[in-house]
Amino acid sequence: MSDTVDLRNALQSWPYDPDDDSRLVRGEDGRAILQVRTPLGIEQYELEGRPDGLRPHGMESALEHHLQKLEQARAAGGDAQFELGPRECSELFNEGTLYYFRYVRLFQLKDWVRTRRDTSRNLRVFDLVNRYARRDEDKLFLEK
Repeated sequence: MSDTVDLRNALQSWPYDPDDDSRLVRGEDGRAILQVRTPLGIEQYELEGRPDGLRPHGMESALEHHLQKLEQARAAGGDAQFELGPRECSELFNEGTLYYFRYVRLFQLKDWVRTRRDTSRNLRVFDLVNRYARRDEDKLFLEK
């Protein structure tokens, strides 16, 4: 337990204010990042690429991975054999939630270019799942 980091100083230096809870800052590496103060902590989002900075399947996003698989299926003779199973849909849903959280905050900051980018990206997920999900419940999940 001795290697844990006590976050109290960071939280006290930026008190929670629901009317002013998002900011753009520079990270240690000089890149701009989005920080959000919540009642119990601080969330941090990458502004470019996937919000959590991960690279699933070695790609910028799970969406890019599945779109690449779709293009491979088309190149091999058509997309009739391409489908998204429950695991793939869940991966896309979870990733889309990260983008949603980021674009809501970007909207609040009036960063229209990035808001549009992330919103358009999630609409591409909706289209992909609607067309290629194997199960109807996965298609309907996004309609909610």
